[in-house]
Amino acid sequence: MRHLVSAALLAALLTPGGASAYTDTSPQTDFGAETLKQTEFRLGLGRFEVGATDDVTLGTTPLLWLFRVKNLLGKWRFLNDGAHAFAASSGLYWLNARDFDEDNADVTVYCVPLRLSYTFRESNEFRYHFTLSYTAVGTRGEGGDTVDVQGVGLVDTAVFNPTFEWDLVREFAVLIDLSVVLFQRARGNSDQHYVFDEYTTLDLHQDAEADLKSGFQAWLAAGVMLSLDTFNLRLLGGYGNYMVPVVNLSVPNAIPMIDADIFWRF
Repeated sequence: MRHLVSAALLAALLTPGGASAYTDTSPQTDFGAETLKQTEFRLGLGRFEVGATDDVTLGTTPLLWLFRVKNLLGKWRFLNDGAHAFAASSGLYWLNARDFDEDNADVTVYCVPLRLSYTFRESNEFRYHFTLSYTAVGTRGEGGDTVDVQGVGLVDTAVFNPTFEWDLVREFAVLIDLSVVLFQRARGNSDQHYVFDEYTTLDLHQDAEADLKSGFQAWLAAGVMLSLDTFNLRLLGGYGNYMVPVVNLSVPNAIPMIDADIFWRF
């Protein structure tokens, strides 16, 4: 994966006359229902994507592979009618403790994001994006030397995310982004089987659930998108309960935070 990313980046930088990624001809795909064009590539640390068709984008997060987190992403724009566009997107991230050491317990951590997005194109200058997302982060595993333990844990989050985009010129856009946490919960259960001797055993089952959302939690940010031919820079500064990328979990306390991404589209 590391060699593939390096080769693709080199090709993007050295190949002249590639497809441009100006805001008027290639709308940004970070928010809302827009997708890459067929055979168009998006290459950055945040995502490596390709347009399978004009309405289907497939990709992965290259940086996570370095930490042995396998992942796949997909986005399908199922309606594209003039000023209106709808898309559904999902993905799968997973990691097993035995990927690092075969002696580790058989514990798998996984993350499944689901998103439904709508984009309203008021004009060539103004776009409004609305996304409703649900993300489940879970663990499943078994192990133990003196006791047989099996358990499942889950943290799920729902977020509403409206974004305003104002394309001042084809190379420069202003963004206002809001994320509001609808709910954030934690659940878990475990089964434990103890064997004390050939006549004595003990079985335990435990369940737990907690609401992780405390009061109103939201993140408000403003920034810019710079598009220079194939090169793109997104820079946002905001304040609130920052949403951790991928797992979509909000930090409990409001903090200032910078959100930035550099990528190429070609």
